[in-house]
This record gives sequence, structure tokens and C-alpha cells, in this order.
Amino acid sequence: MASGVGGLVICSINETGAILRKAAVGSGFPIGLADVISAAGVWLCVRDLDGIGAVLEVLDAGYPTSVQARRNGALLTVSHARIGRSGVSLIELLIVGEVERVIVESPDSIMLLAGVAGVAATNSGVAFAFTLDGESIIIDSQRIEASGLSGSSRVEIEITEPRLQPFQPLRSALVVDEEQWESISGLAARIYVPATEESRLSGAGAGLTDND
Repeated sequence: MASGVGGLVICSINETGAILRKAAVGSGFPIGLADVISAAGVWLCVRDLDGIGAVLEVLDAGYPTSVQARRNGALLTVSHARIGRSGVSLIELLIVGEVERVIVESPDSIMLLAGVAGVAATNSGVAFAFTLDGESIIIDSQRIEASGLSGSSRVEIEITEPRLQPFQPLRSALVVDEEQWESISGLAARIYVPATEESRLSGAGAGLTDND
């Protein structure tokens, strides 16, 4: 269970993933995409990046009803991308070879897009080159430099060769900002069952569901 120390919260990796998933569902995202958002946030957190902040950016932007995309041969361009909805699809299109390059303009969170790509890279063994303002960052299973992912509103993504040494997390617990934890917990609480006599008769509060 999460515990607070001096404005920080210490929590397990599993607990972080669970609260991010619930927060995404509580913000209106389908369960499948909530799983993607959660996994991307955790991937960032275990690499000492602001995964919870990236998830909050996406959840604050909300779940979109449409995607602005245009294709020119093997190039796909997406404008005002909502990464919570479109991120995993963009990465999968590259992996299966449906497109060779993706340009993402004005996304709600380049950081979370890097997390989505990182999860895919870790699971598939491929790597992605993120080009921002002429500078390329390799996204594979290893750590990445966060400073290169901020301050830009446009990123180009292509498949590339992974670096040689796989990343091995050295911790089983994460330290996150207490204010961020409270924000994400508030979003997660939207899916909890109200404490009523009727809900208790149905099992709420009896340890029968993950939301007790």
C-alpha cells in the first residue's frame, strides 16, 4: 500500500499500474486503452521519468471522438493527437509495416507516447527513433533522456535498431509526487462502488473485487 514521506509517495510497481488503470477508466477510457495507458505510465516510472504526470496530461485532455489523420504513401501524419486513444495504434502500424514513418503534431503528451513505444519495444524487440527538432532519441527497453522529449510539439517516428544491453529495473517500489498521487487516486475513485447496504449485499467491501 502507498505510504507518504515528505511530499512523496512510496508505492509498488503493481499498485502504480493498478491506480493508473482505474484512473483511465474513471476518465472515460475503454478498459483496453486504460491498460495501454497504465503500462506506458509504469514503463516511464521505472525509468525514473514522470509517468504519472504523463498519464495525467492524457486524462486531462479526455477521450476524443475522432482522430485527424492523413496518409501519403508510407507516411502517416496525425494532428492534435490524443495519445491515450491513438498512441498504441500509431506504434502498431509501424511494427507491422503498414507505414514506414509517422509524424505526430501537437500531441497531448509526447512523454506518454514514448512510454507506449517503450512498452512495444520491450515486448517486441524492435526500437523506435523519435526525432524532435532535428534531434533523434532511441526508444527501446532502456532508459531514455527525458529532456529531449519536452518543449516540442512535433515528433517523427520510425523503426530503428535497438541498443544492445536490455534494461533491468533495480527496484520493486516507486517514489512519486504526493500531489500527483492524490490527483490520480481521485480519478480512480470515480469507478469505486458507493458504500451502501445494497452494494455490500452484492459484494462491495467484502474483498471480492479489485475496487474494494
